[in-house]
Amino acid sequence: MAVLKAPREYYWLLRTVISIGAVLVIIKNITATHWVFLFLIVTVLFNPIFPIYLYKK
Repeated sequence: MAVLKAPREYYWLLRTVISIGAVLVIIKNITATHWVFLFLIVTVLFNPIFPIYLYKK
């Protein structure tokens, strides 16, 4: 559903939920460095404050 056309607010909400979930996984698995590194990348890519677009605008 995330690849379909939707209002801008939907994508902002999606990025926010994914970022919060990734931060919670980082906090829960702080001792497992591979998970922290992986979800840190997810958090950076899906952050709602400074979005990174993976396509040409």
